[in-house]
Amino acid sequence: MGLQKNSWVARGAEGWGPGEVLDYYKKAEDHSGGPSQYHGTGGPMPVQDVPYVNPLSEAFLEAAGELGYRRNLDFNDWSAPQDGFGRFKVTQRNGERCSTWNAYGGARLGARKNLCVRTGCLVTKVALEGSGDDLCACGIEYSSAEGHPRRAQLAAGGEVLLSAGAVQSPQILMLSGLGPREHLAEVGVDVRKDLRGVGVGLQDHPSVLVSYGSSKPVSITDEIRLFGTSFPNPLTTLKWLLAGKGALTTVACEFGGFFRTNSKCDQPDLQVRFVAAKALAADGISTLEKFGAGLKTTPGYTTQLVGCRPSSAGTVRLRSASPHEKPIIDGVHLSSDADVVTLREAVKLGRKICTTRAFDRYRTEEVYPGAAVQTDAEIDEYVRASVHSANALTGSCRMGAANNPMAVLDPELRVRGVGSLRVVDASAFPHIIGGQTCAPTIMLAEKAADMVMRQRAALKSYSQSYQQHAAAFMNAQAQAQAQAQAQQPAAAA
Repeated sequence: MGLQKNSWVARGAEGWGPGEVLDYYKKAEDHSGGPSQYHGTGGPMPVQDVPYVNPLSEAFLEAAGELGYRRNLDFNDWSAPQDGFGRFKVTQRNGERCSTWNAYGGARLGARKNLCVRTGCLVTKVALEGSGDDLCACGIEYSSAEGHPRRAQLAAGGEVLLSAGAVQSPQILMLSGLGPREHLAEVGVDVRKDLRGVGVGLQDHPSVLVSYGSSKPVSITDEIRLFGTSFPNPLTTLKWLLAGKGALTTVACEFGGFFRTNSKCDQPDLQVRFVAAKALAADGISTLEKFGAGLKTTPGYTTQLVGCRPSSAGTVRLRSASPHEKPIIDGVHLSSDADVVTLREAVKLGRKICTTRAFDRYRTEEVYPGAAVQTDAEIDEYVRASVHSANALTGSCRMGAANNPMAVLDPELRVRGVGSLRVVDASAFPHIIGGQTCAPTIMLAEKAADMVMRQRAALKSYSQSYQQHAAAFMNAQAQAQAQAQAQQPAAAA
């Protein structure tokens, strides 16, 4: 991960190299294994292993070792290669997923006198004033939970921090008149600043599945549900409620690894997420929806195969000038044939892992892609038909150098040519990273907070200095005037 962060600097994001961002990762982290060169303690985000191991997950570790891959004991150790298999750390506390809202004390924010949280609202645009080089944000316009138009005005010296994500941040900018001139004109939005890069370069980790049935009822779903029904297993529920342990603590894919699909890759281009459950559909999102809806399950196991360094990049575009219409997302998955090749080879590796001796005591039929899918052309067809998101949308308002016309933000996350406006979310990534995007997004937010506070301190210092100089000047003027008045009678005499 550290090596790839250098590529952010190479793309014009000065100040975002490994040595400059590591402390922000550590600041946010409370690592259960204690502090180290690459881990922090005492931060708001608890980082630990899931307190549960399924027998099928143990078989996965055995299978990857059987194929000759290295065991990776810490995927966050930047001094070692990313390659290998092992356990992924999770953000969890007492057996329960911990979001940034919970970790950073979201429930207590209402007690702060300098913060007002509005829920159920829809931001419709950034309010702007001025023009040309003097264009700046002066607030936001939004629709209240009751559907009434509202406006929040910036106080003197304030800033708008846009953190709506890699789809809605560019949407809001374009609705505000900040985006590609031709596109804004097409949908009837008045252009306030021609920013060609807004909504361009959207990336995601494309994913496909390889899944098999199991002859033994040892899947996660077998522990969570009673006999594959929609009814919860009371023993599993009690174990979680009383001890914060057991199958209900799983995030489903806490085992896996990073691999290279060909020898020409200088870094792993594939992440494998092992799931100790059989897929209910050819894509992971549909499987989760069906499981949540109570669909009957049967035993099995799955590898979700994630193209973690894709070359495809898409766009976010407005459907109309209405903020209530969802934007158009195009080309984010498999617009590059190279990503199809990566996932084709990934399917082959997934099959190798799932058919090792380690799984012989469990394996039954291949569910996805299915035994009939064998040739490269057939695998490619399966990939194109079943590709789905690994939930890593980034890069649609990327930061970069001043001479890059597609860079929406400078390295301070400020929108170019617009005062008092920053974008603080994963859309600012110069390009997608080869791993999970949650921790890098938190790191970016921590660094952005320092940037905002430094600027505020500098403005305060400048204001105080200006006031002191102004006071000294006025005092000197007053003294000079007093001296002049004192000398007038003597001169008259």
